[in-house]
Amino acid sequence: MKNVLLIAMVCLLGFSASAQTGSIGGIVYGDSTKTNQNDTFKVWLIVFNSQTNILSAVDSQIVVGWGQAQYDFKAKPNGSYRTKAAHLNGPTSGTGYLPTYHSSTFMSSPVLWSNASVITHTGTINMGNHIYLAYGTVTNGPGFIGGNVSQGANKGTSSGIPNMTVLLMDANSNPIKFTTTDANGDYSFDNLPFGTYKVYPENLGDATTPASITIDATHTTMNGIIFERSSTNKTITLVTTSVANVSGKTLDLSVYPNPAHNVVNINWGTYTQNVATVVISDVTGKKVYAAQVSMNANTTVDVSSLNSGMYFMSINSANGSNTQKMLIQ
Repeated sequence: MKNVLLIAMVCLLGFSASAQTGSIGGIVYGDSTKTNQNDTFKVWLIVFNSQTNILSAVDSQIVVGWGQAQYDFKAKPNGSYRTKAAHLNGPTSGTGYLPTYHSSTFMSSPVLWSNASVITHTGTINMGNHIYLAYGTVTNGPGFIGGNVSQGANKGTSSGIPNMTVLLMDANSNPIKFTTTDANGDYSFDNLPFGTYKVYPENLGDATTPASITIDATHTTMNGIIFERSSTNKTITLVTTSVANVSGKTLDLSVYPNPAHNVVNINWGTYTQNVATVVISDVTGKKVYAAQVSMNANTTVDVSSLNSGMYFMSINSANGSNTQKMLIQ
């Protein structure tokens, strides 16, 4: 992204002539050095409905330019807005421009709606809401991560969600690649080098709990990373019963008592110096407890704050994984 400051000044001069009272606009920036290819971007205008507690797109437009393009939503009422842009005539997954939201921080490129800046619109000309498209990282390695995103049981049946953006990030939450789910809700990332990754389904208004996946010499393929969306709770959570350790090993442990009242004990079949992640989710997939514990001694988990009902306890470590169904009384 070069020559951004100069181009921004030129484009803003153009805006002053074309923008109308009530306009919300800015520039979508890709690669400003391009001079021989028209880039096509789609831009969405997003509002928050305080009565339904839902974020939704209320308008969109297609804009074209060489590496960058102007957008302008005219005659919009007062309110709070967000904007988002996607590159239409580039790769639909993998390395390339990632769908990105507007940020008021110069040259910041948030790919999550929760990090987007809110545009406070008072009915005057409101330009300068630029979007600097994030760009993926070229990767080359033997790793593979795949899974599915489905609609939760609150819809009556669990079915795959098509066309949902799934982001692949590094351990520090920097975006690497993206893809969209297919007609069955399936997604995949390949050619991954060794390292720790986060898989993050991104859907407007939903709170996502990402999956943390490590690819190494003995774990090059991670299948079955399945997420479930609850339209009632507006969440996307990892389905604990589907998380498969690629080594195929089931973690040797016992969980008791079951049913439980105030505490649950985890007895490790073998003591190690490793650390395990313990996640408890309710039957809707909502995460209600998460902690990292040492495996060098048996562990006690306090469940006294949980309501009575059925839960899933998912335990993952370098030694393997294990999911236990448990009843809290």
